[in-house]
Amino acid sequence: MNNHGGRERKWRKTKITLMLAIFIVVIFCFGVRKTEEAAVSDSRRARLIVLPPLDGPEWEDMVDIASTVRAIRSKFGHMIDAVSEEHGVPPEVVTAVVAVESLGDPTAVSHKKAYGLMQLKMETARDMGISNPFHPYDNLWAGTKYLKEQWERFGSLKLALAAYNMGPNRLKRKIKNNSFDPDYYEYIRRVEIVLMYM
Repeated sequence: MNNHGGRERKWRKTKITLMLAIFIVVIFCFGVRKTEEAAVSDSRRARLIVLPPLDGPEWEDMVDIASTVRAIRSKFGHMIDAVSEEHGVPPEVVTAVVAVESLGDPTAVSHKKAYGLMQLKMETARDMGISNPFHPYDNLWAGTKYLKEQWERFGSLKLALAAYNMGPNRLKRKIKNNSFDPDYYEYIRRVEIVLMYM
């Protein structure tokens, strides 16, 4: 009889512990999801931007590059300089990527669900260690770190830019199949055009 009461208390204690553990897991998962949603939606300010397509009309005819570069340097130059120095990427390159990716709009969201100044996807942002891609400094820091990783991986700025734009795995496949020429990749051409303005 005594033994049965001890087992019942032990079972009740185990049941309570199990329910508490499930509750904590549910709250944690819900909290992580809500944090991501808050970071991504930032709904009062985030806006979808539609940049000229890579295979469309001449990009430089549709964008005032000089004004865009001036505005980016004026608003974010100190941040770009800091992250460039930390990661070892020239600030001109970071500025050019920001111009091509978002036209300097920290609230930009692409149709492919890339966010902020350097148009980071949530997975990339998380891999780089940030949770809010709309935060200008965090976005610049993570985007520059990611670009530097691609530069070290592929050994040239042109290939790093292509990997940044299309993803390193896709670029590796294209190189392996001899179906990639950096001199004819529009994204690289756009970054190089912006660099001529600095």
